[in-house]
Amino acid sequence: MLNKSVMHFVVTIHDISYILGSLSINNKKREFSYHFTYPLDSPDYHLNYNSNERTLRMDHITWHADRNQIRLKKPAQGKYPEPISPMNRKFILHQDKGLNTPIEPFYVESIYFNNQKPCLLKQIDHAPWPNSKNQEILNIESSHGFSMILFLVSSSESTDSILQGYQLDYIPDGRFQALRLENLINKYHRAGRILLYDDWDILVVISPFLIAPSSRVPSIMQPAFRIFDFINPLNSLAQLMMVSNECSSQQAD
Repeated sequence: MLNKSVMHFVVTIHDISYILGSLSINNKKREFSYHFTYPLDSPDYHLNYNSNERTLRMDHITWHADRNQIRLKKPAQGKYPEPISPMNRKFILHQDKGLNTPIEPFYVESIYFNNQKPCLLKQIDHAPWPNSKNQEILNIESSHGFSMILFLVSSSESTDSILQGYQLDYIPDGRFQALRLENLINKYHRAGRILLYDDWDILVVISPFLIAPSSRVPSIMQPAFRIFDFINPLNSLAQLMMVSNECSSQQAD
């Protein structure tokens, strides 16, 4: 296994390919990072509407496996801040069907997409890193938005068993069964795996449901913008699962 590897996440909408972000894995240091990408004409700073963090193009989030730390790194400022402490959790995932290993999301991002003014970097404008590779995670004819959820999972657990076997501990009113991870996907929005180090993988789940912004979106960023959450991703995941429940209830009516 290489000590370092880089994968660029590609989404294709209406036959145009975009780079959502880049995942770099450092096996020697046992850490991995998610690097932000933005369109060439986007503002210098990009606001995270849920945590009020402002990020630049070269900023990235790094997860340290051995130290159980998260850092938002800002190379343009020449410094790395102190580790970020996750917020208190309102929800938890619990296991069903005999699964052995607990899982948690470590990153959730919602993309409010618009064809006329996309908030994603076009692949033709992207300069890939040396020895990196592209991985398409979504190919769809049209979209008003989608979400990506990243999980750290055991290599011994299959994707289907995870999607079907983990559920939210909270049961919404009018529902008799807990929400499962499989409620987040459909035939166009799916899940896939990325090999990590030791006995761990990254599970990538693409969902048609969106996190709602917790503050007003400035007009300069409309009609397309992005919301990411690495401080309290489990609560954002819970929001997505409850949105999926509302949509399924409306379709049933």
